[in-house]
Amino acid sequence: MSLFAVIILISKSIFPPPSDDAFVFLQTMLLILSAFLMGPPGATYVSTLSGVLKALLTGPFAPLTVALSVLYGLLVDGFVLIFRARPKGRSVSYTRVVSAATVSTTIEGVVSYVTSVLILQLPIPTDPVIDGTILVGGILSGMIGGWLAAFVWKRYLFPKPAESPTEPAKKPLSVAQ
Repeated sequence: MSLFAVIILISKSIFPPPSDDAFVFLQTMLLILSAFLMGPPGATYVSTLSGVLKALLTGPFAPLTVALSVLYGLLVDGFVLIFRARPKGRSVSYTRVVSAATVSTTIEGVVSYVTSVLILQLPIPTDPVIDGTILVGGILSGMIGGWLAAFVWKRYLFPKPAESPTEPAKKPLSVAQ
């Protein structure tokens, strides 16, 4: 799970803030998978660790970075539970996973924007068109991340069992037999 936090840190470092918030699909996918693999504290653990790592790079905004990261992890864990999106074996509901990812990403984006720009009035250039584009991009990216998490879970972490190559496939009984 620590590797997930490092991957999130790298993915968040590719784009400068605040445009990095429009490309959260990898972060969302890894947090959802963490919630699946570890249970309810999984996303919070990974998100907190990635927030602490990113805080080392953000200087004076470190407490805000960590607080928003913890919040995102709590939201992902909470909405995975609320939507009952955690898979049972291979079975996973794409709709539930995407819904959990979308709602948690939307809330995180709005809280992050309101806290950073409106309440703390951080020196971030604001433009309603750019801010709206980042918010919509973040929501769509969260949806994509949820879908990718369900896809990776079903396709790669719990693939269909393959037929044994040494055992011939059994034919269904016909009426004549």
